[in-house]
Amino acid sequence: MNPYRFYVEKQSRRYPSSVQPLGRFLDDPLADQNACRMGVLEFAPDNSAPAYRDLDPQGLHSILSDGTTPKESLPYGRIVIIEDLSREIVEMLGSLLHIDPLFFASHIGHSRASGDSITASTLKPRRQSFITNHYYRAVTLQGLQESSAQYFRDTNINREIVLLPPAQDGTCNALLQHSCSIFVEHDRTGGWLGLVLVDPSIHDDRLMLRQGSDSKHLPYTPKPCHLFQGGYEDFLDLTPTSEWDPIYSPRRGLFEDLVYCWQTERPTSFNIVKPSTISLAYYPIQIILSEWINSLTALDLHIKHHETIIGSLPDQPNHLPHLNQTSSNLSALMTWHRRIRTFITHITQTHHFLQHQEKTPFDLLQSSETITTTLTQLSSTLSTTLIPTAASLAQLLELKRTESQTFRVNQLTYLAFGFVPLSFVTSLYGMSDDFAPGGKKFWQWFVDSANGHAYRTTTALEIL
Repeated sequence: MNPYRFYVEKQSRRYPSSVQPLGRFLDDPLADQNACRMGVLEFAPDNSAPAYRDLDPQGLHSILSDGTTPKESLPYGRIVIIEDLSREIVEMLGSLLHIDPLFFASHIGHSRASGDSITASTLKPRRQSFITNHYYRAVTLQGLQESSAQYFRDTNINREIVLLPPAQDGTCNALLQHSCSIFVEHDRTGGWLGLVLVDPSIHDDRLMLRQGSDSKHLPYTPKPCHLFQGGYEDFLDLTPTSEWDPIYSPRRGLFEDLVYCWQTERPTSFNIVKPSTISLAYYPIQIILSEWINSLTALDLHIKHHETIIGSLPDQPNHLPHLNQTSSNLSALMTWHRRIRTFITHITQTHHFLQHQEKTPFDLLQSSETITTTLTQLSSTLSTTLIPTAASLAQLLELKRTESQTFRVNQLTYLAFGFVPLSFVTSLYGMSDDFAPGGKKFWQWFVDSANGHAYRTTTALEIL
């Protein structure tokens, strides 16, 4: 057994709930189905833009292990970016850097969104050398009309896709579950290493989706997609001369965006000799907060969609087919209320991290507070307005449907009262062939039956 895996098992006995996601991930052979994409940004002493190069597992091992390279030939520090984490890379990073298993467990998270609850997402209360940010990216998919179905991405770590109601043009907005984890280490030689774990980017304007269960054995289907409203807005302060530069954030994913940001501009609080955790986490958190703002726009449109549906539901008994629609909307609203509470927990953890850092940039604190406030308002709107209104409408329509059913049963009962005497008269006169149709006394049966039918009908109408 790998030494780090043995260490994970020992830690899982101390923290069974927190380390459980990592244990399941290491036991899953399909967690290596996709090769990790890795790269490194190297910061040189001349204070120039960091140089980027791709990495393979051997190159990553060379960077992490203690080599014989003289200190003067080493860069001040490196930022290693790893996309779509695999079991091999987890064991390599954990063994060489002696990383707390909670770092990987918090990044992996629980396999289902329902398990990603407030309790499950809370880490053990102690000082940590890492930060994990859970967030969602808003995209627009084509060819998906079943918003109630559950989808997952083709990734080593299960990441859910939350579908919003489809539009008439065949498109469907969706929120992609993402995580970003940041670990910082300063070595004995005076150098430093920043490790950033990210989820896969969107390539070729399509996503590989798997419907239904979170089992990775099910087939994947490519779906065309593009970023919702073009993605988040660039937050870098470009000089007047650089505004004509065609280089801009690719927005395919956090991997490319981090490389772009670091090579374009350094954070003002960044110290190349001994950078703080907040300075290395500045760009990841800034991008994540920007993604949150874009996702909130899509979520707000979704809430307004439910407001429109609930507001347009009629209250007449003739529109009882809307009962099923009201019930489904009530269920969807309750689900979204739980999701938004989880969203608030995620952004609160990020805000808590920012509050406890020295010299945290004001723009990060302000953005996180704004997002938290907006999510809280959406949650309040659901719990105090939409959900009670939808529940009241569902109860009202259910009552009207019950009354309508009772009304129709009474009609049948009254009709039965009219036909029972006719059947009795028929049985009496039917004992003789003279009263049968064509008989000489058939007219007597007809007169008695007509009078009885008229009497019963008049009585039933008066009762109704």
